[in-house]
Amino acid sequence: MKTIYILGDIHTVNVFKLAGITGIVTNDTSVIQEIKHLLEKEDSAIIIVTRELIEKISEEIHEINLHSGSSVIFEIPGIDDKRGFGTSSLEYITEALGVSI
Repeated sequence: MKTIYILGDIHTVNVFKLAGITGIVTNDTSVIQEIKHLLEKEDSAIIIVTRELIEKISEEIHEINLHSGSSVIFEIPGIDDKRGFGTSSLEYITEALGVSI
């Protein structure tokens, strides 16, 4: 069975845990290590990372997405992110998770 993971701040991770998503609370200094660890797992299908954590490593994430055959990483705004969702991002997440956010 494939798994969806969320990496982010405590508040965002807890909201996703309520929906049954496996969450890891992390920070911008260890997020790339956490992502690489999850990519090594055979069950990881979708890795969701909050925008705040992904901003500094976006080029690295782009390369991972290009070369990873079994997992996809995408960003979402965190609970405290003032920029919010774009329509296409929200639709994409709703479709991927099968839940309305």
